[in-house]
Amino acid sequence: KLTVEAVATGRDLCLKPAETEEETAATTVEDIVPHVEKEVPIPEKPVIPVTILSGSADGDGDELTDVEEAVYGTDMLKPDTDADGYLDASEILNFYNPNGPGKLVDSGSVHTYINPVYDYSVLYPAAWLVSSLDESNREVIFTVNKEGGEFIEIMVEDNLDELSPSQWFLLQSPGLDISQLDVFVTRQGINGVKSPDGLTVYLGKKNQIYVITYRPGTKDTIDFATTFKLMIESFALPADEIEETVETAATTTAGTTTA
Repeated sequence: KLTVEAVATGRDLCLKPAETEEETAATTVEDIVPHVEKEVPIPEKPVIPVTILSGSADGDGDELTDVEEAVYGTDMLKPDTDADGYLDASEILNFYNPNGPGKLVDSGSVHTYINPVYDYSVLYPAAWLVSSLDESNREVIFTVNKEGGEFIEIMVEDNLDELSPSQWFLLQSPGLDISQLDVFVTRQGINGVKSPDGLTVYLGKKNQIYVITYRPGTKDTIDFATTFKLMIESFALPADEIEETVETAATTTAGTTTA
Protein backbone atom coordinates (compact mmCIF):
# COMPACT_ATOMS: atom_id res chain seq x y z
CA LYS A 1 0.00 0.00 0.00
CA LEU A 2 0.98 3.67 -0.39
CA THR A 3 1.78 5.42 2.84
CA VAL A 4 2.03 9.20 2.89
CA GLU A 5 3.25 11.75 5.38
CA ALA A 6 2.60 15.47 5.82
CA VAL A 7 5.48 17.87 5.39
CA ALA A 8 5.55 21.54 6.42
CA THR A 9 6.99 23.46 3.48
CA GLY A 10 6.54 26.99 4.78
CA ARG A 11 3.36 28.20 3.01
CA ASP A 12 1.68 24.96 1.87
CA LEU A 13 1.09 21.58 3.40
CA CYS A 14 1.90 18.84 0.86
CA LEU A 15 1.98 15.04 0.84
CA LYS A 16 4.84 12.79 -0.19
CA PRO A 17 5.41 9.06 -0.02
CA ALA A 18 6.95 7.90 3.20
CA GLU A 19 9.92 5.60 2.98
CA THR A 20 9.05 3.41 5.96
CA GLU A 21 6.26 2.66 8.40
CA GLU A 22 8.57 3.87 11.21
CA GLU A 23 8.94 7.30 9.60
CA THR A 24 5.16 7.58 9.29
CA ALA A 25 4.69 6.67 12.95
CA ALA A 26 7.30 9.22 13.98
CA THR A 27 5.43 12.11 12.33
CA THR A 28 3.81 14.34 14.99
CA VAL A 29 1.92 17.59 15.13
CA GLU A 30 5.16 19.36 16.01
CA ASP A 31 6.69 17.97 12.78
CA ILE A 32 3.84 19.40 10.72
CA VAL A 33 3.21 22.78 12.35
CA PRO A 34 6.18 25.09 12.83
CA HIS A 35 7.06 25.62 16.52
CA VAL A 36 5.69 28.86 17.94
CA GLU A 37 7.26 30.38 21.06
CA LYS A 38 4.68 30.95 23.79
CA GLU A 39 4.99 34.06 25.92
CA VAL A 40 5.55 33.03 29.51
CA PRO A 41 3.78 35.39 31.93
CA ILE A 42 6.06 37.02 34.50
CA PRO A 43 4.67 36.45 37.97
CA GLU A 44 3.89 39.60 39.92
CA LYS A 45 6.13 40.37 42.88
CA PRO A 46 4.22 39.55 46.07
CA VAL A 47 3.10 42.57 48.08
CA ILE A 48 4.66 42.58 51.53
CA PRO A 49 2.15 43.87 54.09
CA VAL A 50 3.34 46.93 56.00
CA THR A 51 1.90 48.09 59.32
CA ILE A 52 2.15 51.86 59.80
CA LEU A 53 1.64 53.08 63.35
CA SER A 54 -0.08 56.39 63.89
CA GLY A 55 1.04 59.10 66.27
CA SER A 56 -0.50 59.44 69.71
CA ALA A 57 -2.74 62.35 70.76
CA ASP A 58 -1.79 65.85 69.58
CA GLY A 59 -4.28 68.18 71.24
CA ASP A 60 -3.20 71.43 69.59
CA GLY A 61 -2.29 70.03 66.16
CA ASP A 62 1.29 71.34 66.10
CA GLU A 63 2.76 67.90 65.19
CA LEU A 64 4.18 67.49 68.69
CA THR A 65 2.32 64.77 70.56
CA ASP A 66 1.02 65.65 74.00
CA VAL A 67 3.76 63.41 75.42
CA GLU A 68 6.43 65.35 73.50
CA GLU A 69 5.01 68.69 74.68
CA ALA A 70 6.01 67.67 78.21
CA VAL A 71 9.52 66.71 77.03
CA TYR A 72 10.19 70.08 75.38
CA GLY A 73 8.26 72.18 77.92
CA THR A 74 5.81 73.53 75.37
CA ASP A 75 2.11 74.29 75.89
CA MET A 76 -0.04 71.40 74.66
CA LEU A 77 -2.95 73.80 74.15
CA LYS A 78 -0.99 76.24 71.96
CA PRO A 79 0.43 75.13 68.60
CA ASP A 80 2.87 78.07 68.71
CA THR A 81 3.96 78.29 72.33
CA ASP A 82 6.13 81.40 71.99
CA ALA A 83 3.79 83.10 69.47
CA ASP A 84 6.56 83.79 66.97
CA GLY A 85 4.61 82.58 63.95
CA TYR A 86 6.14 79.08 63.77
CA LEU A 87 4.59 75.84 64.98
CA ASP A 88 6.40 74.18 67.88
CA ALA A 89 7.38 71.03 65.92
CA SER A 90 8.66 73.12 63.02
CA GLU A 91 10.94 75.09 65.33
CA ILE A 92 12.31 71.92 66.91
CA LEU A 93 13.04 70.33 63.52
CA ASN A 94 14.86 73.49 62.48
CA PHE A 95 16.87 73.39 65.73
CA TYR A 96 15.22 76.45 67.30
CA ASN A 97 13.82 76.84 70.81
CA PRO A 98 9.99 76.56 70.66
CA ASN A 99 9.64 78.36 74.00
CA GLY A 100 11.37 81.59 73.08
CA PRO A 101 14.35 83.04 71.21
CA GLY A 102 17.55 81.12 70.66
CA LYS A 103 18.73 77.70 69.55
CA LEU A 104 17.27 74.37 70.65
CA VAL A 105 20.63 73.23 72.07
CA ASP A 106 20.61 76.24 74.41
CA SER A 107 17.08 75.62 75.67
CA GLY A 108 18.03 72.84 78.08
CA SER A 109 15.50 70.42 76.58
CA VAL A 110 18.05 68.48 74.51
CA HIS A 111 21.59 67.19 74.86
CA THR A 112 24.16 66.29 72.22
CA TYR A 113 25.44 62.72 72.14
CA ILE A 114 28.90 62.21 70.60
CA ASN A 115 29.96 58.66 69.78
CA PRO A 116 33.62 58.32 70.87
CA VAL A 117 34.41 55.56 68.36
CA TYR A 118 32.43 56.43 65.22
CA ASP A 119 32.56 60.19 65.76
CA TYR A 120 28.94 60.95 64.92
CA SER A 121 26.79 63.35 66.93
CA VAL A 122 23.03 63.56 67.43
CA LEU A 123 20.53 65.59 69.46
CA TYR A 124 18.23 63.77 71.89
CA PRO A 125 15.84 64.76 74.73
CA ALA A 126 17.73 65.71 77.89
CA ALA A 127 15.46 63.54 80.05
CA TRP A 128 16.29 60.34 78.14
CA LEU A 129 18.88 57.76 79.16
CA VAL A 130 21.77 56.85 76.82
CA SER A 131 23.67 53.55 76.91
CA SER A 132 25.84 51.41 74.65
CA LEU A 133 25.48 47.64 74.46
CA ASP A 134 29.25 47.12 74.69
CA GLU A 135 32.60 48.86 74.53
CA SER A 136 32.55 48.96 70.72
CA ASN A 137 29.83 51.68 70.81
CA ARG A 138 28.48 50.17 67.59
CA GLU A 139 24.95 50.04 68.99
CA VAL A 140 23.64 52.87 71.19
CA ILE A 141 20.22 52.99 72.86
CA PHE A 142 18.30 56.18 73.69
CA THR A 143 15.64 55.16 76.19
CA VAL A 144 12.44 57.02 77.02
CA ASN A 145 12.26 57.38 80.79
CA LYS A 146 8.66 56.15 81.00
CA GLU A 147 6.56 52.99 80.86
CA GLY A 148 5.90 51.29 77.53
CA GLY A 149 9.44 50.27 76.59
CA GLU A 150 9.92 52.81 73.78
CA PHE A 151 13.45 53.60 72.66
CA ILE A 152 15.44 54.79 69.65
CA GLU A 153 18.48 52.83 68.56
CA ILE A 154 21.46 53.84 66.42
CA MET A 155 23.52 50.99 64.97
CA VAL A 156 26.62 51.21 62.79
CA GLU A 157 26.96 48.64 59.99
CA ASP A 158 30.01 48.10 57.78
CA ASN A 159 29.42 48.95 54.12
CA LEU A 160 32.53 47.51 52.46
CA ASP A 161 30.98 47.58 48.96
CA GLU A 162 30.17 51.29 49.42
CA LEU A 163 26.51 50.81 48.49
CA SER A 164 24.06 53.69 48.63
CA PRO A 165 21.58 53.53 51.55
CA SER A 166 18.76 52.34 49.27
CA GLN A 167 20.96 49.67 47.66
CA TRP A 168 22.05 48.50 51.09
CA PHE A 169 18.46 48.36 52.35
CA LEU A 170 17.16 46.45 49.32
CA LEU A 171 19.97 43.92 49.75
CA GLN A 172 18.68 43.25 53.27
CA SER A 173 15.03 43.19 52.11
CA PRO A 174 14.93 41.47 48.69
CA GLY A 175 11.14 41.36 48.63
CA LEU A 176 10.88 45.14 48.35
CA ASP A 177 11.17 47.44 45.35
CA ILE A 178 12.93 50.82 45.30
CA SER A 179 9.60 52.50 44.45
CA GLN A 180 8.41 51.57 47.95
CA LEU A 181 11.24 53.49 49.61
CA ASP A 182 11.41 57.11 50.71
CA VAL A 183 14.83 58.40 49.57
CA PHE A 184 15.97 61.74 50.99
CA VAL A 185 18.90 63.91 52.07
CA THR A 186 19.11 65.19 55.65
CA ARG A 187 19.75 68.78 56.71
CA GLN A 188 23.34 67.70 57.34
CA GLY A 189 23.73 66.61 53.71
CA ILE A 190 23.69 62.87 54.40
CA ASN A 191 21.95 60.49 51.98
CA GLY A 192 19.19 58.44 53.55
CA VAL A 193 16.33 56.05 52.93
CA LYS A 194 13.30 55.28 55.11
CA SER A 195 11.70 51.84 55.42
CA PRO A 196 8.06 51.45 54.27
CA ASP A 197 6.77 51.34 57.86
CA GLY A 198 8.58 54.60 58.65
CA LEU A 199 10.29 53.19 61.75
CA THR A 200 13.81 52.65 60.38
CA VAL A 201 16.10 55.05 58.56
CA TYR A 202 19.40 54.19 56.86
CA LEU A 203 21.97 56.96 56.53
CA GLY A 204 25.14 56.36 54.54
CA LYS A 205 28.64 57.47 53.90
CA LYS A 206 31.25 55.67 51.82
CA ASN A 207 31.99 52.59 53.94
CA GLN A 208 29.40 52.66 56.72
CA ILE A 209 25.63 52.63 57.11
CA TYR A 210 24.00 54.19 60.18
CA VAL A 211 20.69 52.55 61.07
CA ILE A 212 18.34 54.64 63.23
CA THR A 213 15.31 52.67 64.43
CA TYR A 214 12.27 53.65 66.48
CA ARG A 215 11.21 50.81 68.78
CA PRO A 216 7.64 51.39 70.01
CA GLY A 217 7.83 48.60 72.58
CA THR A 218 4.40 47.44 73.67
CA LYS A 219 2.61 50.51 72.32
CA ASP A 220 0.50 50.55 69.15
CA THR A 221 0.99 54.30 68.64
CA ILE A 222 4.08 56.49 68.37
CA ASP A 223 4.65 59.07 71.11
CA PHE A 224 7.88 60.56 69.76
CA ALA A 225 7.49 60.92 65.98
CA THR A 226 8.93 64.46 65.89
CA THR A 227 11.76 63.47 68.24
CA PHE A 228 12.62 60.62 65.88
CA LYS A 229 12.74 63.11 62.99
CA LEU A 230 14.88 65.46 65.10
CA MET A 231 17.45 62.73 65.72
CA ILE A 232 17.54 61.88 62.01
CA GLU A 233 17.92 65.50 60.89
CA SER A 234 20.49 66.38 63.57
CA PHE A 235 22.63 63.27 62.98
CA ALA A 236 26.00 64.64 61.89
CA LEU A 237 29.33 63.28 60.66
CA PRO A 238 32.68 65.00 60.19
CA ALA A 239 32.47 66.99 56.95
CA ASP A 240 35.10 64.89 55.17
CA GLU A 241 33.10 61.70 55.77
CA ILE A 242 29.82 62.77 54.18
CA GLU A 243 29.16 61.25 50.77
CA GLU A 244 29.05 64.00 48.17
CA THR A 245 26.72 62.41 45.63
CA VAL A 246 23.06 63.17 46.30
CA GLU A 247 21.03 60.03 45.83
CA THR A 248 17.64 60.10 44.14
CA ALA A 249 14.91 57.50 43.76
CA ALA A 250 15.87 57.05 40.15
CA THR A 251 19.34 55.69 41.04
CA THR A 252 20.11 54.64 46.56
CA THR A 253 29.62 52.11 77.07
CA ALA A 254 27.92 55.35 76.26
CA GLY A 255 29.87 58.15 74.72
CA THR A 256 30.07 61.68 76.01
CA THR A 257 27.09 63.99 76.13
CA THR A 258 27.11 67.74 76.27
CA ALA A 259 24.26 70.02 77.20
